[in-house]
Amino acid sequence: MIFDIHIHTFDHSPDARVPASEIIRMAKAAALDGIVLTEHDYIWFPHELETLRRVTGGGLRVFSGAEICFPDMHLLVYGCPSGPVPVFTGPRDSIAWVRQQGGAVVVAHPFGPDTVVDRVTLSGLGVDGVEVFNGRRKQMNSDACGWMGAMELAVTGGTDFHGRNDDRIGRCATVFPETISSIGDIVRAIRDRRTAPIAPVT
Repeated sequence: MIFDIHIHTFDHSPDARVPASEIIRMAKAAALDGIVLTEHDYIWFPHELETLRRVTGGGLRVFSGAEICFPDMHLLVYGCPSGPVPVFTGPRDSIAWVRQQGGAVVVAHPFGPDTVVDRVTLSGLGVDGVEVFNGRRKQMNSDACGWMGAMELAVTGGTDFHGRNDDRIGRCATVFPETISSIGDIVRAIRDRRTAPIAPVT
């Protein structure tokens, strides 16, 4: 199944421009199987997602995670409680919290220009994966992919959609080899390293 697992909406991210209802229309047009809304420091409540699914007519799997931002690192988290994300002093605190919730952590766009995460940093964090393709930054460090494989980290792709310029849902995505029916399935696939990234589509 193909999911775009890094998306921001006007509904809950102050720097995004497109409402979730329109994003779902775009995701359907891109023939995606599902999406994960990853707002800044907010995870959609189940009743919000259910309302969204009803309004948009179903036919697309819609889940929610969050993006937690620090000055030198951004983290995508999946499988954590709904609502505002707690305030953390740094990445390690947030990763510990995700672990307590039984979730998964992926380092977002680690190849800069504003967030550059090297092998030494990654090895000490205990994250589950790395976003190797990002639709807004449209870059990838092929050398880094080699050592990420050696570290046995999951590799993912996501649009990082905000509705700016040439943002396009599905430009980057993540392939899951098994049926995804819940956010828990996504967490398990990431933690088990059963994901594959799709490179940016022009």
